[in-house]
Amino acid sequence: MTETYWRSRLKALQVTLDHDQAFADALQVQINSLTTDFVNRDDPAQRAVIGQNKQKALDEARQQLDDMQEQAHKAGVAPADKDKTSDTNNDKDKDSSSNNKQ
Repeated sequence: MTETYWRSRLKALQVTLDHDQAFADALQVQINSLTTDFVNRDDPAQRAVIGQNKQKALDEARQQLDDMQEQAHKAGVAPADKDKTSDTNNDKDKDSSSNNKQ
């Protein structure tokens, strides 16, 4: 395989990575906004809707991460350290549950 091939492949992967990172950042902004909105609402019905929207955004972010990991696996990229990934997800889950209790 030629250098041109590898440069082209690397560029395509970088574009995909940039797109996925922008999408993940947008989801994080949405999650943060919904968390703030949730905490500032007194009406249980409104909080329930916001909580559902937040959970949907979290699920979408997790799916995006799973998809990126699968793409990386198919591309031959070594998997990330599972302990660090699960600790991060567990911390986020703890944060979510503490926000829901407020």
